[in-house]
Amino acid sequence: MNTSTTTDKSRGRNTVPLTAEASQCCATRYPLLLVHGAAVRDGARERSWGRIPEALRAHGAQVYFGGHDAWGTPATNAVQLLERLPEILAESGATKINIIAHSKGGLDVRHLLTLLPEDELPLASMTTIGTPHQGFRFLDLLFSRVRPAFVPLAFVINNLSRKHGDENPDFAGACEYLSASYMRRCNALQPSLSPLYSQQFASSLHGFYDNISSFAAYLFIRMAEGPNDGLVPLQSAGYDNFRGELTTSAGRGVAHSLLVDRKRQPFSRLRLPGASRSVEARFADEARRVPLQVADILDFYLGLVSELKALGY
Repeated sequence: MNTSTTTDKSRGRNTVPLTAEASQCCATRYPLLLVHGAAVRDGARERSWGRIPEALRAHGAQVYFGGHDAWGTPATNAVQLLERLPEILAESGATKINIIAHSKGGLDVRHLLTLLPEDELPLASMTTIGTPHQGFRFLDLLFSRVRPAFVPLAFVINNLSRKHGDENPDFAGACEYLSASYMRRCNALQPSLSPLYSQQFASSLHGFYDNISSFAAYLFIRMAEGPNDGLVPLQSAGYDNFRGELTTSAGRGVAHSLLVDRKRQPFSRLRLPGASRSVEARFADEARRVPLQVADILDFYLGLVSELKALGY
């Protein structure tokens, strides 16, 4: 069997072994639009998604990016995404788009849906990963107790964001949209995304040993809202079709930033049974094609997009 290995040239790290059988397992009917969360931007180096775009393209996927602001509100980012859709459709020649969104990006897309005609929806599916669909209760508490503190903080973050390319940065406004009180109102008006196919995934850390750099935030949110991935509470990540919680092959939780491959490397050297087979062979005979226990986040995304292809999206 002919095999080759793709390489992350910027870091010198290998990504995933490619095989002839696996080369088209992610060739979905509709292109993929990756929608990042807060505090990151799409750029030439595609840092907001690590090795994921390269791996998906190597397996046949058409991958595009939103190009929206890092600290825009869901309302302003939705307008930017709305302008991006016809460009993707024209370039790909497709009639619909599959969206994969991380963190706050999922809320940007939900706001985008309110701007689109329901009878001619140009979206085929929406997958969110670590998106706070139920909001953050601690933000309501902060707004009620220390709202004035947001003013200088927002001033600094907005100016930095503008220097890095944001058109409409609004840190305080974005935080308002992320509050539990706002999301309760939003969910009452938008209880599901039907008829759009939607699904949600998340993770939670099990202790400081899972991700030391996220431990302080994990501990604070754990006390305030329960299990979380170092930012988003597990109970907040579900919406209308929660598919499950991701863990590493060593049984550890996956930190919020690692859900989008921020470190650009596998979680563990511990490979699960069958992991040496090609992607297509691994997922072809499984009723649940999306793996939730993985040694590398790339395995999750390859399984996710392979399933979208099998479903006709």
